[in-house]
Amino acid sequence: MPVQFLSPLYYQRYGQYNGIPNEMQLTQYFYLDEHDQAFIRQRRRPINRLGCALQLVTVRFLGTFMADLSTLPEAVVDYVAQQLLIPASAVDLTVYQANHNFFLHRTLICQHYGYRDFHDPMPSLGFLRWLYTRAWISSERPTVLFDLAVAWLVEHKILLPGVTVLERLVAQVRERSEKRSWQLLNRHLTAAQRQQLRQLIEADDGAALTWDRLRQMPTHLSSLQLRAALQRLEQLRGLGLHQRDLAGLSDNRLRSMADYALTATVRTLRRLDSERQTALLLAGIQVLAIQIQDLILDMFDQWLHESIAKAKHQIEQERLGTLAQYDEAALYLRNVGHFVMTSASEPQGLTMLFERFPPAKIQAAIATIDSYQRPEKQTYQGLLVRRYRAARLFFPALLRLIQFQGVPEAVPVLKAVQFLQQLETDEAPALAAAPSEVIASAWHSLVYDQRGFIRREAYTLCVLQALHQRLRKRDIYVMPSQRWHDPRQYLLSDTDWQRLRPHLCRTLDRQPDPLAELNQLTRQLDEAYQQTATALTSLKDLRMEATVDGQSQLVLSPLDALPETPLLHTLRQQLVGRLPPIDLSHLLLEVHHMTGFAHAFTHVSQAQARTRDFPISVCAVLLAQGCNIGLESLADEQHPALTLNRLRWVQQNYVRPETLIDASDLLVKAQSQIRLAQYWGGGEVASADGLRFVVPQRALHGGFNRHYFGTGRGITFYNFLSDQFTGFHHVVIPGTLREALYVLEGLLDHTSQLRPKEVMTDTNSYTDVVFGLFWLLGFQFSPRLAHLTDRRFWRISRQTDYGIFNPIARSTISPKRILNHWDDLLRVAGSLHMGTISASSLMRIFASSPTPSSLTHALQHLGRVAKTIYMLNYMRDETYRRRILTQLNYTEQRHHLARRLMYGNRGELKHTYREGQEEQLAALGLLLNIVVYWNTVYLDLAWADWITQGGPSDIEELHRITPLVYDHIRILGRYTFPEPPSDASHLLRPLKPRPVPL
Repeated sequence: MPVQFLSPLYYQRYGQYNGIPNEMQLTQYFYLDEHDQAFIRQRRRPINRLGCALQLVTVRFLGTFMADLSTLPEAVVDYVAQQLLIPASAVDLTVYQANHNFFLHRTLICQHYGYRDFHDPMPSLGFLRWLYTRAWISSERPTVLFDLAVAWLVEHKILLPGVTVLERLVAQVRERSEKRSWQLLNRHLTAAQRQQLRQLIEADDGAALTWDRLRQMPTHLSSLQLRAALQRLEQLRGLGLHQRDLAGLSDNRLRSMADYALTATVRTLRRLDSERQTALLLAGIQVLAIQIQDLILDMFDQWLHESIAKAKHQIEQERLGTLAQYDEAALYLRNVGHFVMTSASEPQGLTMLFERFPPAKIQAAIATIDSYQRPEKQTYQGLLVRRYRAARLFFPALLRLIQFQGVPEAVPVLKAVQFLQQLETDEAPALAAAPSEVIASAWHSLVYDQRGFIRREAYTLCVLQALHQRLRKRDIYVMPSQRWHDPRQYLLSDTDWQRLRPHLCRTLDRQPDPLAELNQLTRQLDEAYQQTATALTSLKDLRMEATVDGQSQLVLSPLDALPETPLLHTLRQQLVGRLPPIDLSHLLLEVHHMTGFAHAFTHVSQAQARTRDFPISVCAVLLAQGCNIGLESLADEQHPALTLNRLRWVQQNYVRPETLIDASDLLVKAQSQIRLAQYWGGGEVASADGLRFVVPQRALHGGFNRHYFGTGRGITFYNFLSDQFTGFHHVVIPGTLREALYVLEGLLDHTSQLRPKEVMTDTNSYTDVVFGLFWLLGFQFSPRLAHLTDRRFWRISRQTDYGIFNPIARSTISPKRILNHWDDLLRVAGSLHMGTISASSLMRIFASSPTPSSLTHALQHLGRVAKTIYMLNYMRDETYRRRILTQLNYTEQRHHLARRLMYGNRGELKHTYREGQEEQLAALGLLLNIVVYWNTVYLDLAWADWITQGGPSDIEELHRITPLVYDHIRILGRYTFPEPPSDASHLLRPLKPRPVPL
């Protein structure tokens, strides 16, 4: 771990004003209340009062004092001076800095407001304890940990040290945590086992078991490949290191170490010191065993699904192929029957019948009809039995190596699976003892022969299909697993929860005492009711009306559209109207030259593998995937970087989910450094919404919805947009599965530097459980509310008088439920925060049962309080409602841009497997961020030129200018990728001429 990991930009931005604080920040950090004013009025001269106030708001905002107050943004000085009624232009801050009061005021501020020096023993010890705990239980990048450390120091009123001091401290703590984890893992190994691990990366013999051979994954689906994967799992388990109890090491750190061991080359692993080498390999084996097992179950799921699909398709094809013969035979027998009925009274009827209808033809027609009436021809199960020989290549090892577990409803299937395992032993039981509860009615005629004996082939396939169905429902699961586990068991264990409980309570800012939290919630709820009741008389768009049955209901009028002011029209002309025209392919290359995002794409096995004009190949592949037009549309055999083989090589080895995420995170970071993006927002606010895509072919990861997909299947691209217009996370959802299951994942699972605390969604994306989880985790959930008359308002106590709201606040929660399950609720939140369970998996647990558990009830009651507080604030504050609506409109604009970019194949996804869909939509998300970044750069240039020409720098209309525009981008046509200019000063294009003078 290098001591210096920060970029020069970090050094420049540390402890400094990086742009103009937005309105929310000015209100939060720079507003001087009565207490502040009283402290400042103790200074007699205006220059001392203004200087002291500026130092106070600076240390409050930055966490440190500034040596030169003349570098403060003019907006900050004006904002503070106006509150003190002091003309800012009449005060020379350089004179104040030269006076001894400049340093005296710092001391007084620290004493009065409780700021402490970083090097004092007590705050330093508390910070080190927090930093070490954070580094130990998580695996964050050093820059992320550095940012979190700065935020912690600011929050706890500890003055920031020098940037190199904090940088060295973070590096040392991370290095110490890593060394401790290596030592912990090595304590679980004997000397012989360490030597065995080293042989995995040192063996060169083709017959020996090597690390590369162990982590090699199947290339395609087949029975042989599935058997090979099972053999690899058996070899891995033969090492005896896959089930070590690594208590004391967090799952995040274990996964981080394993990821390195599984992706680094053997040559890189050989160069590591012995202790780190064996620790990484042990972590890699622990995770690799789970990954191979999950892959085997994925392949089994797909193999059986495809076998069933092929059997059904074969029946349909055979039916269609012989339909004419069947109809002809049926018609022939119909004529026979008609002749018999009409000639039954004739003496020579039978002779006449056989003369007209020969017996041989009658028998042939009967045989044709019979061929479609046998049980094995009526359903797909009969054809599935024919796959027994292919299934036998893998299923004995599958049932032997994988230990299946299940809920009580799945016990019959588990017994049948156990019976199949016994059939493969030397002392095999008789087939007559096979559990029969698993045999469905559709299989009965196939499993039992005419004498009532069980056919082994049919019984085996019957059990495998039942196992497959239960696995998909998660009634049967395996442990440990990442994709086929029981989600209910992935909360923090009792031991881990007791160990991490104090830290997680501090991190989540939740008190262990439930009564204190409930009292605070009660106060917030009472204040929200009182403030809304007070404001109700003056609000024009919120009113109380009586219904037909005499009940009271709240009516909230919809927001009117903001008018297009002349200033906004002029601003659009001066900013958006000046964006230079550009080809989409040129835009991608230019953004790479500005940010270097193409360097985030590393080779799957060789991190330094590069070829000439590599960025051109990456940009071409991203354009092909994002625009849905295929590599062939961009291939140019005359250009070495654009040959079809080169593009396929780059797509296969470089463009994958993790590199797409890294490149997107890089663009999110670059976007946040643009002055205009900082003016739009600070990244604390985000919105989430889904974009639908049709999948015209048969797809496992797809769902039906006639409204969006017609008669076919489709998926939802559920993406998260920050208030800086960058997409920082996305989830691919089959069909239109309720989006409320995934709304938390954007906050918990994203890897960008943004730290959103508030998420805005449509009405359909929330439940009481979502509100409860958001509140527990310290996030603000802000859905757009529709049909307010249908909402229920909750109270905690029946005795509290809410005045005008008493008629509608009739529903009461149960505080006892929350108090009794408070520790379990904190455990759920801690599990989400630690990443031991995904938010969507947890939401499925809470939403799956028709009879919710007591814990689910407690979470619902907690969420109802949080929801009621939000609804009252939502109704009372028009500015807040408009901010939510505006952010959601930005998401819709991003969807329009996404539709415009993904124009190929009618905007339909051709990939039928989940990984391909996720990779293509991740490429689309990256392409959107690239376009947004390029637009923001040139909008910022136009804004700077606007200010230079005398335009106002701080106007509300600027928030209505977005980079989600595309009229100036030539998206269709032939794509070319020019060489970059040698002079970096020529990378930026000239803006269009000003349409009109200011």
